[in-house]
Amino acid sequence: MESVDTKKPGKEVIGQIAGYMRVGADFFLAAAACGIPERQAMEWKEKALQAAENDAGDIYHELFEAVRSAQAHAEVIALQRLSAEGGAAGAKWLLEKMNPGKYGKQQPGKSSGNRKKEAQGGGVSQGDVLQLDNAGDLGVLPWETLDDTESPEV
Repeated sequence: MESVDTKKPGKEVIGQIAGYMRVGADFFLAAAACGIPERQAMEWKEKALQAAENDAGDIYHELFEAVRSAQAHAEVIALQRLSAEGGAAGAKWLLEKMNPGKYGKQQPGKSSGNRKKEAQGGGVSQGDVLQLDNAGDLGVLPWETLDDTESPEV
């Protein structure tokens, strides 16, 4: 593997990271596959988040947009596959994950109102995949990996 200048992400490295992420890698795995040390990847992540927040038109904003786009691509491909191969069990699982307040499993002793309140109260665990909300505000972004999220058998 070629030596990579890790001080600042270049367009080529951003493209490589995005390529790995389009097939499902999280940011840190993709960066490692490109030869970027973990400490540097963490710094790039912070700078990319700041650039997106400030709408800076620099290389870090480019990294942010590439990560966002690659994550969306990977998610759409996964949804297509789930839709095609998951059947009813896949659809049920997907609805529970997308809208737990409405479709989540009813827990004994909890009303649907309590589930809805829990869903609106955050409910995002540390290992959840990070995403942008519709307004473009940083809610949770694709920088982290999924933990023990069970997927449907397909």
